[in-house]
Amino acid sequence: MIINAYFTNNSIPQSGLIPTIKIIRVSDNSEIINTNMTELQDGLYYYDFTTYENGEDYSILCDGSATLQNEERYTYGSFGTDEVIKSDGFLV
Repeated sequence: MIINAYFTNNSIPQSGLIPTIKIIRVSDNSEIINTNMTELQDGLYYYDFTTYENGEDYSILCDGSATLQNEERYTYGSFGTDEVIKSDGFLV
């Protein structure tokens, strides 16, 4: 499953970041991923979440890095087996 995040700086797509992604399994509140994302282009970054388990729910936090202003630094979301919940800047 590809997880994408979109980051801006002063509302302009931001390239050249080294954002991180943290994925937490909701059932036991365990952090299962905490790693860097890969840059696509024009402020888009992705992580290929290959170890997800069907039937589990996950919460996701992407951190664009301290070079971004607080309101543009983080994006988050969650997903489970039957649904995807999107928030600003977060796509599954």
